[in-house]
Amino acid sequence: MNLELLIKRAVHFDLDAQKELFILFHHRLWNLCRKYLKNKTDAEDLLYCSYQSFFKTLHKFRYSDDESVMKWLAGIAYINTQEHQRKKFRWVLLQDDMEIETSVLPDVENKMDHATLLSMVMKHKDNKYVMAFILHVVMDWDHEEISGRFHLAKRSSHMYVSRGRRHLQDQLRNAKNSFI
Repeated sequence: MNLELLIKRAVHFDLDAQKELFILFHHRLWNLCRKYLKNKTDAEDLLYCSYQSFFKTLHKFRYSDDESVMKWLAGIAYINTQEHQRKKFRWVLLQDDMEIETSVLPDVENKMDHATLLSMVMKHKDNKYVMAFILHVVMDWDHEEISGRFHLAKRSSHMYVSRGRRHLQDQLRNAKNSFI
């Protein structure tokens, strides 16, 4: 199958196309991850994290040839490796000091909100406003990309994101009140 067509299908969330891309580049990316991280478990985590980042940013990818896909994946794997090493180094420092400062674990509340947000997305996956909000905030799509995805004017994309935000805020407020 034509790789460029496969990528276009994957951008539009075609799971079969994403699976084919995964299978097509799995072995090469796995070898690269093992080269970056000697620990097999860490390399496997890096592999899946890299694919997750790859599919999140695939809409920004511009196809030039078959090798450009592997270069994109390799770049993502390298960035994720650097992030992994940074996190690992931070935890080593914490273990040496045997104390946890509040500044080391910032935004715990925000992480909980993201978990709550993602669970709400699954409840409201058919809500186009919520999906526009998620694409903008979580997946870092700009309004032009969102308007292209939903076939809207760029100004309408702003409205969709705003309505999605309002809808989720109402849902969070209701969920918070139900626990009180």
